[in-house]
Amino acid sequence: MPSFRIWKGAGDDIEFGKNTVTRQLELFDRISSQENSRLELKLAAGGVPKSFWETYSAFANTEGGMIVLGVGENSNGEPVIEGLDDPSRYMQDILNTMRGEQKVSAQLLSNDSFEVYEYEAGRLVLFVDIPRASRDQRPVYIGRDPVGGTYRRMG
Repeated sequence: MPSFRIWKGAGDDIEFGKNTVTRQLELFDRISSQENSRLELKLAAGGVPKSFWETYSAFANTEGGMIVLGVGENSNGEPVIEGLDDPSRYMQDILNTMRGEQKVSAQLLSNDSFEVYEYEAGRLVLFVDIPRASRDQRPVYIGRDPVGGTYRRMG
């Protein structure tokens, strides 16, 4: 079993216990599988990718989902864990961008939406839990155009 260390929210250590172990196994199991309607893997080597916001919109407009930064896919669609240098910078960038003028129509994330795991040799992976938007918040779109900026996750 890979070794993990977990932080939640603003970077506070979570006490190691049965619930933490269960959560670690659940999240590792998710990244061990291929992308699907509720999971998106992104390497994010140069910062938060532009496609993060399209996926944010798509998950918010359907059933919600998990975006994992620091994990990509090889040519066979299998996960490749590269990790991130500074996950707290990614979290802050996402929160600041989301709160910026007209980036997204609904601000669905908080510090509690983020979990960071250290995978094996110091590779840090950031999990971002995107909730389904409430009925009055949908459609969630990026930019100022609800037609061109709305995304939905299919299959």
